[in-house]
Amino acid sequence: MNKTREVKFHSLFSTPIWMETLNFDTDEIYEECLRRKELGEGREISNVGGWQSNDLTPPDPFFEPFINQVVSSANAFADHISIKEVELSNIWINVNGPRDYNLRHDHGRSVFSGVFYPKPPKNSGSINFYHPISNIVSREWKEAIKDFTPETSQRWWYEPEDNLLILFPGFTEHEVGPNLSDSDRISISFNFNMKADAPRTLITVK
Repeated sequence: MNKTREVKFHSLFSTPIWMETLNFDTDEIYEECLRRKELGEGREISNVGGWQSNDLTPPDPFFEPFINQVVSSANAFADHISIKEVELSNIWINVNGPRDYNLRHDHGRSVFSGVFYPKPPKNSGSINFYHPISNIVSREWKEAIKDFTPETSQRWWYEPEDNLLILFPGFTEHEVGPNLSDSDRISISFNFNMKADAPRTLITVK
């Protein structure tokens, strides 16, 4: 008589993504981000069109409760995957108008990076993550893939949602799709490092 077969499936070397719905007044955050845009000059790194602020400088009374929550979430993420305690390296605001987008890039020298969305319009651009060896997946599995899953895809994406926080390893290549709505899409981005190492972020556009 045949014995019962025991089958186990393991997903090795995965890219961890932390997604958490926060509980902030996103109307207030949205308006404050627009106010900051009117007050200060921006910079261009991965953004094509749109506006990206310079790093916010502490102390910042308006954003302090938000920053405290994001740091708490980042350390919950770190604990979950056995990473040492982290602290915020830098934080900035993004305002993407219609048709604006962000090129594929990573946040090298950061343990974690992340993004938060206050009141994103529908069809305002997904965040797209790339497989760490996407070129090899394409070369070796292109003709073999039956369905695209997190295991077989070169790219995976998430649509922005109100009050959504997404955290991911800083080495993960990602891009932001074009804003196909008629409104501004605002996001707040940040990087984290171990306390002894912050700040040491280097954003590399592909």
